[in-house]
Amino acid sequence: MFGVSLQYSTLRCYVERKECPEYGDNDRLFRALWRAHVRSVEVRAVAPGSDPHEVEAIIRFLWSKGMNVTVHGSMRSSETAAHDVLDPLRTILPWVRSVQNFLTITLHPIARANKEAISSILVDADVNDFPIKLAIENNRYMPEGEDADTTEFVSYIIENFDRKRVGACFDMGHYYNYVRRHCLPDLQLPSPRFLGRVIHTHIHALSEDLTTHFPVGLGFSLPLANYAAAIGFNYEGIWNMELEAGRWKDLFQPSEAIVVSAAEVYRQINMPSTVNLDVTRHFAARLENAVGIWDKKPPRGKIAFSVIRSSSYVFNENGVKWALDLSFTKVRNRLDKPIDTAKSFGGMDFMIVSHLHDDHYDPALVRELSELGVKLIMPPFVAEAAIREGVKEENVIVCRAGEPLEYKGITILPTEGCHYRPSGDGIDAYGFYVTCPGYSSMMFPSDVRDYSKEPTVPGPIDRLFMHIWMGDMTSNRSSFKEWDEDFVRFVSKYKPKEAFLCHLYENGRNSSYMWRREHAEHLIRLGKKSMRWVKMTAPQFGRNYLI
Repeated sequence: MFGVSLQYSTLRCYVERKECPEYGDNDRLFRALWRAHVRSVEVRAVAPGSDPHEVEAIIRFLWSKGMNVTVHGSMRSSETAAHDVLDPLRTILPWVRSVQNFLTITLHPIARANKEAISSILVDADVNDFPIKLAIENNRYMPEGEDADTTEFVSYIIENFDRKRVGACFDMGHYYNYVRRHCLPDLQLPSPRFLGRVIHTHIHALSEDLTTHFPVGLGFSLPLANYAAAIGFNYEGIWNMELEAGRWKDLFQPSEAIVVSAAEVYRQINMPSTVNLDVTRHFAARLENAVGIWDKKPPRGKIAFSVIRSSSYVFNENGVKWALDLSFTKVRNRLDKPIDTAKSFGGMDFMIVSHLHDDHYDPALVRELSELGVKLIMPPFVAEAAIREGVKEENVIVCRAGEPLEYKGITILPTEGCHYRPSGDGIDAYGFYVTCPGYSSMMFPSDVRDYSKEPTVPGPIDRLFMHIWMGDMTSNRSSFKEWDEDFVRFVSKYKPKEAFLCHLYENGRNSSYMWRREHAEHLIRLGKKSMRWVKMTAPQFGRNYLI
């Protein structure tokens, strides 16, 4: 999700129905922010002693604009931390779950006793069942004033806490200020220890004299794409832009500059080059973690699975190791070391292939798997191409739509796919309904390009693996209204208990064709309104799941 920080005083003006001197009319500003893909606002800052009813009014105002909300808070000491941070939020926190899952609160470290301060906030939140996360922010200065990089200090603080409750806020502008002040390489990064705990971000550029909180673009500097790729696209927090208009309002009209900056931030965090850099840095570790499910025995009745890339899956089901649509055609040339197919996939029992697009079918990989004796379950149109390209015919199992086959106790029913658009453009593809007695039933429609078609629903479906697609060349749009109803109708026909939204960050696509986490978040929000019975999740690359 993409967001911006707005000053408390600005938001108070809007709640009081006044025109803000810096940003003007609130309707005009929020329409412009929405068009710039902004879906979250950080209230900056909610100071100790703020009127909780005023804070509640501000947050409800932002909710009325369709925004997710985060808060920049403040703690003065370990003794007062819980009151400093939570008292201004006490009237609104009981309502958070009705609108968003939790409230992220960003905090600067204090001079000492940070562990005690954070603990006191969490204890208070637990007693009152407040759904909060705390993001401890690195800053240009240490709490007692010395000029120093504080990312390791933040890491030291937060490692004492559950990462689901306490993480880091990566203030990129302050970190870059430190890099520039100390003449370090521009592309130097914080340690993996810090980056692995980031749950929120503050994004702002530097002026020529290294003043922080300037707009991104407009001639100001920040290696944003490098930092975004370092965090990685498994990141589920908010890409939050934090500007201070008072520092540059004599140069630009703030209401225009914030929108221009938002557009530039959005462009940079979604550039194909950023996605490629993410692969370079993270693919090997994700692959190793994903295939690690084959070394562990899942609890009886549970299936372990992992998504390695946009639509490449591995499963451990009743001790059977299988995969669907493994393809690394657009990944290999970005890796320092070649993929060791025998090490990663040599013990696999079988792989299903749905169709011949190169993000689903990898000729080099299927040949290597065939040499290793892995059985390849393929529709006739895939099998013909694979055999022609050197795959051993004895390791190919040809499947046909409507004809179930069983392999090692797992039943696979191929179904006709929906990969042709209404215009007729498309490609032959199969979906697959996979069952095993005592385990969750799974449906894989594969890529869908025509939501008007009636989906094949072969039987009860526990888990649906749905690939995101909301039109051609549309992924940079701010609205998908014309697709929303069709998508909901299509998914609802399956009546799944849980839906996994996949096909994100496909290498080789330009940004207007690339589906990203923000699109999954849009569909998850849509599902909460229209399909409350379905749990919807966007699985992270390389993370292991039990279903």
